[in-house]
Amino acid sequence: MGRKIVLLKSISWIFILAPLIWIVVMAYLDQIGGDPAKEIQHFTGRIAIRFLLAVLLLSPLVHLFRLRLLNSLRRLLGLAVFFWAILHVLSYYVFELGLDPALFLSEIVSRNYLILGAIAWLGLLLLALTSNRWMMRKLAKNWKRLHNCIYPIAIIIAIHYFMSQKIGHIYPL
Repeated sequence: MGRKIVLLKSISWIFILAPLIWIVVMAYLDQIGGDPAKEIQHFTGRIAIRFLLAVLLLSPLVHLFRLRLLNSLRRLLGLAVFFWAILHVLSYYVFELGLDPALFLSEIVSRNYLILGAIAWLGLLLLALTSNRWMMRKLAKNWKRLHNCIYPIAIIIAIHYFMSQKIGHIYPL
């Protein structure tokens, strides 16, 4: 069982980092598109959503097919969601706003979809900070309650995604 978990996590790391390698290579080759800042933002956001969907699918897969081995991926994939969400926010902050913190805050509070994105990001931050054994013990029963907040966070993320798209141009995830 231990070797299977190591293999499964190793393969997961490849899937987590492959999109990062891809976007860096595409940027280096100047093949990202007409508006690289927007492309990187959207790319990192879509990857974060894909990992979120993967995390949300773990429980049904474990229960339907009795694949308990997949439970070992929850923390890793959950942290991958947060990693890609960080890259998503950073790409906006760096490439769109030029590292201007005042502009960053004013943009967030002036656009509804950015308010929702910020709420979701803060929720993911809280989940990431509490996804270790020490916090599990410290929070006891409340840990599970807290981590069940991933479901409303996922809904907020979906709304953020659809609100951020231009009408008629919703891209598949």
